[in-house]
Amino acid sequence: MAIISCPNCGNSVSSEASFCIHCNNPITKKQETATISQPLPYNTPTGTSVGLNIPSVGDWIVTFLILSIPVVNLIVLLIWAFSNDTNPIKANFSKAALIWIIILIFFYIIFFGAIIAAMFS
Repeated sequence: MAIISCPNCGNSVSSEASFCIHCNNPITKKQETATISQPLPYNTPTGTSVGLNIPSVGDWIVTFLILSIPVVNLIVLLIWAFSNDTNPIKANFSKAALIWIIILIFFYIIFFGAIIAAMFS
């Protein structure tokens, strides 16, 4: 039994299957020659290409060091999140961090607004 890729959706299916379990596309014997040549490396994240440059531990240490500097962190996060030449992993991290900052600012405004309203009541 060999593992082949479905010509319709690209997912892996058994060569003995008569149809793809993911998209129900019929599998013909002609398609059996399209076997997967090499599996992805163990540490490759799902949905990424093998050639993607994954940041190292040292890169993340420098990233968090830069993000610990007030005001600079917001500027750097905006640059990393919306720049086209930033690593996609770091860009997604930056977008998530900006979303958390917006959520925290919203809760700070509500919390301190309630405290100030209670002080003047």
